[in-house]
Amino acid sequence: MKYFLLSILSITASSVNSKTTTIFDVVVSDGGDSPEAADSQDYFATRAGAVPAPKDFDRIVGGEEIGPGDYPYLVQLGNSGGSLIAPDLVLSVAHAGNRANDQVHISVYETNTLSAGSQERYCEEWIAHPSFDDVNFFDLDFALCKLNKPVTIDRSRIRLVLNEDAAVPSGGEDLIIIGAGALREDGEDFPDIVQEVIVPEVNNTFCNQIDDVTDFSPPPIYLDVINENKLCAGFVEEGGKDSCQGDSGGPLIKRTVDSDGSIVDVLVGIVSYGRGCARPGFPGVYARTSAGVDWIKDTACNTLQSTASFCDNGAVAPPPEPCQGPELTYTVAIASDPQDVFTRLESGRRTIFFRRYLIADYVNEHKVCLEYDREYKFEIVGGGGCSGDGSLCGWFSLSIDGVTIFEGNGREYSFLESFTFQTLSAPAVSFTTTPTASATLPPTGFPTSVPTSVPTSVPTSVPTKTSKSTKSTKSSKKTSKSSV
Repeated sequence: MKYFLLSILSITASSVNSKTTTIFDVVVSDGGDSPEAADSQDYFATRAGAVPAPKDFDRIVGGEEIGPGDYPYLVQLGNSGGSLIAPDLVLSVAHAGNRANDQVHISVYETNTLSAGSQERYCEEWIAHPSFDDVNFFDLDFALCKLNKPVTIDRSRIRLVLNEDAAVPSGGEDLIIIGAGALREDGEDFPDIVQEVIVPEVNNTFCNQIDDVTDFSPPPIYLDVINENKLCAGFVEEGGKDSCQGDSGGPLIKRTVDSDGSIVDVLVGIVSYGRGCARPGFPGVYARTSAGVDWIKDTACNTLQSTASFCDNGAVAPPPEPCQGPELTYTVAIASDPQDVFTRLESGRRTIFFRRYLIADYVNEHKVCLEYDREYKFEIVGGGGCSGDGSLCGWFSLSIDGVTIFEGNGREYSFLESFTFQTLSAPAVSFTTTPTASATLPPTGFPTSVPTSVPTSVPTSVPTKTSKSTKSTKSSKKTSKSSV
């Protein structure tokens, strides 16, 4: 397989446009053979699925495999793509639908498999652009996914930046599409490795004049539809190289070289839609990053409280609150194809935890803080069965505070398993009291009794003569004093 640095062979060295936002410091191959002739049926296809379409597809058309670690910011999100634009944030497309609770594959190289340093997270929150218009052919097709916890990627080779300049790209310059979409429109070839392909920018004025109106087609998706929020890219005359279904949300980048020699990928667009895939006369249509960058930043920083470098929320996410009740730990091992495998935890017909899986041959562990004295229902859909040789089976287990309450393996369940359990009552709270009595008074060293009476009289004058009676009186007074 032939790999080379696009920065050397495909572009001239230049500094990055000043209107960019640095996201990450993170060799791609040139295009391959042209795909087979496209299906003669004319239909409008989004890159995450077809609307309408006779088939679903999953990979780029006319490209080649990437190398391990070539695009550490590339994300696989269900049957769509995305770009990691912050340690806790993925940028994708709104038309992919709500991806909250989906497993996310970051730094993807081999689809559905953790390899070459790729990592997994979950989409904790999903926000689509409020002005996304699926009637006007996916205008402002942007969405943000907040990850359940930040991820660290390799920043030593390439830096990804958000494009903020509406004039970029221009002049038919080369752009790179990366994704896990269909290799051809008939969707019969599905490689395991992410693909990339180089396509030229197509002027918006030209793209907006493409006449795609026929007697049997849906409404036009080019003619008078391509506005300033979109951009086009592809080989208009010959076709053959393009994004396709399954690539939606993935990055369209302009690769440049900074003055210090470092590679900079400028995220100029996001894969959105097109008529068919790689057809002559119909380039791919992309959401223009510069048209959504203000919303991206505002939502990331103020709504999602991202740790992105362009926010002022700090680089470290706050630690989670400690669990104050019973803690459920449930583990799900996916043996093979994880498609349509999910788990759900409910209480009182309310879903309190949900996960949909993407990674095969992987053990997933989740911790959920429960309430005391409450009934819960756990469901697992799919994920059962074993590998072809029977050596690896899916399995799951549930435990509360370290005590296993349910478990199963692929030989015992296949499609749906449901379990109901009740947590114990809260433990009684006992209060201990600390003695409050004051310390006893220390001994004074004096006798414990005192005279009950005192002399009734005292001399009023000093006697001039000592007499027996006087001596007796003095003796009594001395005795009285000694008793005090």
